[in-house]
Amino acid sequence: MTLATQYERLKRKKPVKQGKLDMQIGSKDWFEFSTELKRRYKNATWIPLRACLTNSNEVRLNQVGLIEDGIYVGTAAFPPDRMAEAEHCGWHEIGIGTTPSPFAYEDGQYKRADEFQYNEKQTIGSNLVFERRISAIGKRNWIIDPDLTLALKLFPDGDNWIAPDENFTIAVRTKQDHDGNSTLVEIRKDFLLDYLAARNLNLRMSIYRQRVMTVNALSETPYDSVGTLDEQRDGARFSLLIRTLDQIYGGEAAVFHVWHEDFDHRQDSPKLDASSGKRTGGASKTVKGRAYSGFRIEGEFWRDEWIEHNGYSPRVRFDEPNVYPQFVVENDGTKMASNNLAHEDIGRWLWFRTQVIQSLLSNKGFFLKWYTDDTAGVFSPSGQNVHFGLNEHNLIVAYAYEVARLPVWQQEIWAAYSVEPEGGLGDELAASHVRAAPAHTKAPEEKLLGCIELLNASFAKKFGSELYAHTEEVQNKARPISRYSVFSDADLLRLAKELHRTVIEPIRIGVLRSALNQPDSKLGSLKLIEQILTDLVGQDPAHNLMGVLHGVYQLRIADSHLTSAAIEPAFQLAQIDRGVHHVRQAKQLIDNFARSLWEIAGSIDSR
Repeated sequence: MTLATQYERLKRKKPVKQGKLDMQIGSKDWFEFSTELKRRYKNATWIPLRACLTNSNEVRLNQVGLIEDGIYVGTAAFPPDRMAEAEHCGWHEIGIGTTPSPFAYEDGQYKRADEFQYNEKQTIGSNLVFERRISAIGKRNWIIDPDLTLALKLFPDGDNWIAPDENFTIAVRTKQDHDGNSTLVEIRKDFLLDYLAARNLNLRMSIYRQRVMTVNALSETPYDSVGTLDEQRDGARFSLLIRTLDQIYGGEAAVFHVWHEDFDHRQDSPKLDASSGKRTGGASKTVKGRAYSGFRIEGEFWRDEWIEHNGYSPRVRFDEPNVYPQFVVENDGTKMASNNLAHEDIGRWLWFRTQVIQSLLSNKGFFLKWYTDDTAGVFSPSGQNVHFGLNEHNLIVAYAYEVARLPVWQQEIWAAYSVEPEGGLGDELAASHVRAAPAHTKAPEEKLLGCIELLNASFAKKFGSELYAHTEEVQNKARPISRYSVFSDADLLRLAKELHRTVIEPIRIGVLRSALNQPDSKLGSLKLIEQILTDLVGQDPAHNLMGVLHGVYQLRIADSHLTSAAIEPAFQLAQIDRGVHHVRQAKQLIDNFARSLWEIAGSIDSR
């Protein structure tokens, strides 16, 4: 469980009513950290670089009913030849009581914020998180070393730092309290180890945990008497302190009052020196505090841990991975590792199930760029591109080198869909990769965008008003539409729904009514467009022009309104060949839809 998760759980705890302790919170295991003492951060996914997480039910410290749980962590990084010296550095040297910040010595020497000094002017390590205290507004601000975020190619995203080149993975998380003070900086272990390996550093952590509870009587707790326990447990110094509240907040206090008796404060420039204000007066008294009832139980432990790098830095130092994804390269199932394919003159292609494209596009920042009817490029957020084609056996084909040069995590997505070669490269991919004579065809997905603009322009020219309030917005919403999202009939129905929702629903129905001079018409967009076409070209031609759009609309509502028997006529109306692969059916659906828009635009333009 990460520190952030623990803290959120603590925040959700309700104040415990007097005399009714929650068994988990008020138990002996809770006070004595029986679970936490056994855990080591070297086994955690998230590593806190600095933490000051205190959760309390906001009962006053000297009152019964207080529950408080604190998690505090400080860190510094050291090279191997300084680890022996760093063993002497614990909570007092690394913990959050220290302030990792720059300092200028009087003799002219200067300590940078990233320098960790054990003895004065003796730098033995590095700080990865700096602290800036803004006294004027009472704020505590923690700053991650810019070298870390630059080396790991991280970008800020709210309270997180993300790695855009790795599917926008969250690499660093930060938190602030309600006053805006920094309370947590934690990093994913794989990113931390990568950075530490590149710099040949190991991280030393100093951890302090504290749990406090105040109760009316010890009979409500696992303990029966006041006292102190201090011992070593699981590599940590553990302390248990049980006291009465009166011992802490009660008792007596002596108050002393001292003053000058012969100082002339009416002088123009009064000052105290050896010749003035020699006579003094004084008084003292004893103040007895009120009595406090109840007990305070406090458990705490301190421990230092090492997080040592494993010598592997693929992100910062570009180390080669130990294991590479495997791809099928022969009809008999023979596979090759991607490092053996990462040569520009490898002369091999790879074959994949069509699902690979949608799997890639489901990651943030990926998009398609269409080249021809059956070829396109899939781009990652880093700008890397794989040029692929769809062959006659409905398989995706790509040049092996282009896949093998991708980051390993992207290669793994491709490898999951790798299949035996079948059906060759496909005519259009071969035309580009082999014959260097790319086909002069156009993908229906690309045609769709142009037909939207053409229909809008034709209608505006004929009737003086545009069909869409914002044509570019409609095109942008239609841009992700792709045949590669379809692998079943259900997907085909969803594609029809997306086409109608994206292209037909945004049409301004008021503009259609005005074109017909029927301001009170209750007809929908498709019926109104058909009436306009009927006035222009006649009833039968208008009905034929609208056939595909009506078919798409019927498919759109098929899930909830049409029976399975009624779906097939809708496919026929949309002119879909049900005997071909689902990806081919999707291509037909997009193509027929785009062609209908083009034909409607042409009919309006020609009259």
